Amino acid sequence: MVKINEQYFVEVDSKNLTLKEKTGKVQKKTGDPVYNILGYYTSWVGVYRALYRLFICEKILKQDIITMAELKNIFIESRQEIHRILADYL
Repeated sequence: MVKINEQYFVEVDSKNLTLKEKTGKVQKKTGDPVYNILGYYTSWVGVYRALYRLFICEKILKQDIITMAELKNIFIESRQEIHRILADYL
């Protein structure tokens, strides 16, 4: 599994990339973390786009009403956040 950040992970198998979100819960029998499946993707580009949308939505939901200028900044910040995460591993 590939760790994106503390919340998001990608499970890799021979046919899919599965984007998962850590729930904060653990399995009773094993003690392993429990994940919600957010989507199945056939390319890393698809995973990137999904993360970009998730990061944008998370930032918008933290505010009641935003202006178009604030939305533009959220788009830019979200893209930069993903690029920083990727830069740490490249």
